[in-house]
Amino acid sequence: LLKYPTICACLGTPTRHFMREFPQKNIPSRTMDSTRQQKYARLIQKEIGEIFQRDGYNFYGKSFVTVMGAKVSPDLSVASIYLSIFGAKDNQAVIDQIETHNKEIRKILGQSIRHQARIIPQLRFFLDSSLDEVDKIEKLLRESRGENAEGESAEGEAK
Repeated sequence: LLKYPTICACLGTPTRHFMREFPQKNIPSRTMDSTRQQKYARLIQKEIGEIFQRDGYNFYGKSFVTVMGAKVSPDLSVASIYLSIFGAKDNQAVIDQIETHNKEIRKILGQSIRHQARIIPQLRFFLDSSLDEVDKIEKLLRESRGENAEGESAEGEAK
């Protein structure tokens, strides 16, 4: 690459090719999922949710499990399923129970989407902690508002 603009040989117009002076940072090649991946992920999320509604008691007991999202690899062979779990003492134990039934869940998923998908993806289950993060942030905000209100009232009394 050159430091200065070059002339395009076919059109005779200047083109903008400048030499990179700084190394490029490691930027992932795929910043967003394709439309196909998004559609496939929504389909898998919906079907896994229905499977858990019908047969969830067999997989994880009495816990309340919500499918928060799904993400599919570019080749559609691996699906990451994000679950939110309520009513369980140990959330990771519930995830482990679901992982033990992974093949069963994949088989049921395959039967339900066999006419819509060529590849039935491998399933990976993860604990979604986004609701915990929201609760933590809200708690911190409430505490800071409470401290500010107490601090302002204490200053008002001192005056």
